[in-house]
Amino acid sequence: MDRIDEAIADLRTQSVPNFHRTAKKYGLITSTLSRRFKGQTAHNRLLNETQEAVLVKYINNLSDKCLPPTTAMVGSMAAGLCKKLPGKDWVPRFVGRHREHLQIGFLEGFDLFRKKANNAFEYRRFFEKLAEKMEALEILAQNTYNMDEKG
Repeated sequence: MDRIDEAIADLRTQSVPNFHRTAKKYGLITSTLSRRFKGQTAHNRLLNETQEAVLVKYINNLSDKCLPPTTAMVGSMAAGLCKKLPGKDWVPRFVGRHREHLQIGFLEGFDLFRKKANNAFEYRRFFEKLAEKMEALEILAQNTYNMDEKG
């Protein structure tokens, strides 16, 4: 249970909820605690929970293919879902909200991703995924080719 949930549970035990005292006790902002206690969420959310879940799933799908999206790509995907451009801090906040559900390798610049991928674990992971895909799609080893799209 996180601090806000503990504070809400505490407020429910009070005959007259004292938001200021409870917020101070749990290190929270009074207005946030009051709003959450009343069942309201932030009114400036770019995507709703369903849209964010779809975006997380799509990001993980790309990461499974060893093509993790960049910050700019995620911003564009979000804009496509809601027809509104996200602010400059939206993607980092999104990542923070969903860090436990996002797969490793997400949101690295492609050159940085290549640099970090230069280790045995990442090579093994890549070739395991490649073998899975080749088997699933019945692709023979002699029908594979090397391509570097970087130029």
